[in-house]
Amino acid sequence: MAATGIALADVDEVHRALVRVERAITDLLLFIGVHRDVVPMPPLGLLKGLEQPYASADSITKMDQRWDQLVAERNQWAKGIAEAL
Repeated sequence: MAATGIALADVDEVHRALVRVERAITDLLLFIGVHRDVVPMPPLGLLKGLEQPYASADSITKMDQRWDQLVAERNQWAKGIAEAL
């Protein structure tokens, strides 16, 4: 991504903004309050086990831990939208 001048932090900020706009429209304007997570399912969710010939168990464990951290962080993005408006 260095060739395009876009940093991953920029992508995070745009993703956060999109999530917050979507939640404001659906939850606050249209009153469609449906529980949904920003990050819906873990990587390899339905394909769990197919990675075994290609990745070590340790790397999969690390990936799952990082995924859990990202889920916890990104699911906070949908909070406090009404107060921010």
